[in-house]
Amino acid sequence: MPSFTSRKQSLSRRKMIVASFCIFSLLNFRLLLKPVEANAHGCSKGTCQNYALDVYGDAVENSEFVGHVFHKLSTINPIRCHSLCVDDCRCLSFNYKENNNGKVCELNNASHFTNVSSLKSSPGSRYYNLRRKQSKKVKLSSHTFAV
Repeated sequence: MPSFTSRKQSLSRRKMIVASFCIFSLLNFRLLLKPVEANAHGCSKGTCQNYALDVYGDAVENSEFVGHVFHKLSTINPIRCHSLCVDDCRCLSFNYKENNNGKVCELNNASHFTNVSSLKSSPGSRYYNLRRKQSKKVKLSSHTFAV
């Protein structure tokens, strides 16, 4: 029969595992709610460009942008689709669809700002406009900051 001390240590280890799992789960869930900042582009030239994404706040639910798709592929989530859009200079917006055929990312070479009539109702789809934030590089003594 296990001693009281070994049972106490076993219980303590289980509590640590459960606590670690809870913290890990919360951090992952927070990533879905927190705006994502893609890598800054052009910082070496003095101007930085960041691409923010709020997975739920930026989505136009049950809508897709039609007639401007230049690339279509499977992805695991809208964050990956956003990354692909940021990495392609032609991309101004993207559609993310989850249906029986899987999870599909469509990169668009236009947005609802340039073609408002192309935004259509589509159950199960989400439309995202690529949101750019620009900042200037400032050097203060030996440190460089983006403001």
